[in-house]
Amino acid sequence: MEYLPVVMKFRAYKVLSLWVRHILFFLWMIVLGLWSCSGPEPVVSPPVGNLLDNARKDRVEQSLKGILPLISDSGSFSGVYLNFGDTLKWWLAKNGNAWKWFQNLISQKQDSALLRLLDDIPSHGLEDEFYHGAYLRRAYQRIQGNHWSEAGKIPYDSLALYILFSADACMGLYHDFSAGRVHSGYSGTANTLKTRPAPDVKDVLNQKQSVAYLKKIVPDFPAYNALRKELKRLLAFTDTAGDVPVPWISSFKEGDEMPVHVRKPLIRRLKMRGMLSTHDTVLSKSARLDENLASALRRFQFSQDLTVTGELDKATLFALNYSYKQMVRYLRGSLEKWRWFGPGLPENRIWVNVAANKLFAIRHDSLILKMNTCSGEPRNKAWYEKLEASKKPGSKVLPPDNLETPQIQSKITHLVANPTWYVPHNILVKEMLPEIRKDPNSLIRLGYVLKDQKGNEINPFDIDWNSIRPSQMNFRVEQTTGSSNSLGLVVIHFPNPFSIYMHDTPYKFVFGLDERHVSHGCVRLEKPFKLVEFLTSFNRKDNYDRVLMSAGLPPEHDQELLKKWKKEKLAASKDTSGKSEFKPEHDKYFHLDSNLPVYIVYFTAWQGENGGIQFSADDYKRDVLLMKMMHRPEGVRKGKKPAPRVTVKQG
Repeated sequence: MEYLPVVMKFRAYKVLSLWVRHILFFLWMIVLGLWSCSGPEPVVSPPVGNLLDNARKDRVEQSLKGILPLISDSGSFSGVYLNFGDTLKWWLAKNGNAWKWFQNLISQKQDSALLRLLDDIPSHGLEDEFYHGAYLRRAYQRIQGNHWSEAGKIPYDSLALYILFSADACMGLYHDFSAGRVHSGYSGTANTLKTRPAPDVKDVLNQKQSVAYLKKIVPDFPAYNALRKELKRLLAFTDTAGDVPVPWISSFKEGDEMPVHVRKPLIRRLKMRGMLSTHDTVLSKSARLDENLASALRRFQFSQDLTVTGELDKATLFALNYSYKQMVRYLRGSLEKWRWFGPGLPENRIWVNVAANKLFAIRHDSLILKMNTCSGEPRNKAWYEKLEASKKPGSKVLPPDNLETPQIQSKITHLVANPTWYVPHNILVKEMLPEIRKDPNSLIRLGYVLKDQKGNEINPFDIDWNSIRPSQMNFRVEQTTGSSNSLGLVVIHFPNPFSIYMHDTPYKFVFGLDERHVSHGCVRLEKPFKLVEFLTSFNRKDNYDRVLMSAGLPPEHDQELLKKWKKEKLAASKDTSGKSEFKPEHDKYFHLDSNLPVYIVYFTAWQGENGGIQFSADDYKRDVLLMKMMHRPEGVRKGKKPAPRVTVKQG
């Protein structure tokens, strides 16, 4: 027990020394804090060098070797779609390509230039995800923040993905700007459009300044830029209530009282179309079609090439009521189609827009003539129901023909005045046979002539039509020339595999209809002889008057010839022998010297005469299909151009 005082003394000393040490430590921390506040900031040593300095070529190539085999046969990597997976695998696997691309990307600051280009992608009707924008932006931020720069801490797998996705983005943009994202042959119809050839996408990767090289092929011409500007404006529009259509009650003119359920959607629609300020709140306080609204309507009507009245009529309402989603889709689809063509169209051309059912005759890139047209019937719900019915075992229902007008690029070679119509067999079997069974006299009444295969005329009353099966219809039916002929007084021909042509029609009322998809595929013309006048004006010798006279119409250019024509026509009316020089001729052929280019296209959005962007309905649903294909185009970029589906369509 004698040792206890000694132990107690030792423990007391130990505790005391511990407290002294704590006090001295805290005093030292206070002194250090005061010194650090009063003196200069401590210097933190930055990482030595940057990503380009510290990255190792062997590690980059090793990481890529582990990634490239993971690219699937369908061209995707871990669920991410690649624009050109096969080409990318081959190019990056080639010795030195990946490292060279990485060096150019960082040292030439092409990564930032690529991101600036991607920021503007939506205005081209393309989607950011097509070109891996989200990943490239995140990776770029990490690189700029020096998160990937310190030696020994570089995430080589992430860096390999950055190389992979940036190269694929450049290849995708280079292809899509040069020739369109998908081939025109897969646009939902048979066609013969001669579009721009797809480039060798490796070219853009082999440039030292790849993004600068890429920027040179970004589309930049008036028709394209007008659509792009409108799409950019629409994408910035945030009032989703603008999708509410304006209901039709009746026409409204300036000063008329307007119900609130008409006025509010009208204001929103005019704002959405850029005719009213999006911040204007004064308009909603009135209950009438006041001066401000009427002025906005006049601006809208002018932009749409409508009669400028300031009234809310049916034509104006129809043009206003395209929804936001429709307009965005139509603009995206039309921008894609312009990328197929590019800026190099001939300065003299005939442009037929099937979607809008309008023809534009252009000389020296200036609009000379515009008219309404009719085109082929769309494949609607009834069409598909009939198609399914025809597939059932033992069905007597004949499969319906696809009457939608195809897309065609050709040259106008000749025209025929006072044509005979040789009825196609499919029309004879599927449309005329049921009518003939009801009334055989309808053939004679409508000017049709029935012939056998040798060309001998047959009396339609000598045939038991009810016992004739479609497979036994070995007859030829011709419709004689004249004003009641289904082809009218003139037909304009251009070579194509679909038996499609442009022609007159005796049924003029159809051009006043809103819906003019009524033909068997051919293009019917509202003013056929105005187009003939335009075409013959390119001939070395103007023969427009001769075409008119062959069709039984008076000449317009030569007044002396007109006097003579009237005199001869009067004599012909008294001449029982029928030997008048100027009587209508049958199937008179006229050659055209110029072989003017003709384009039969399908644009649901385009720039009108007065500069406004106009829309038409997607009755053939081609833009719906095009949007799907643009999202995943791997199946339509590979292989050969699809062969046109040749079907006989006339009338």
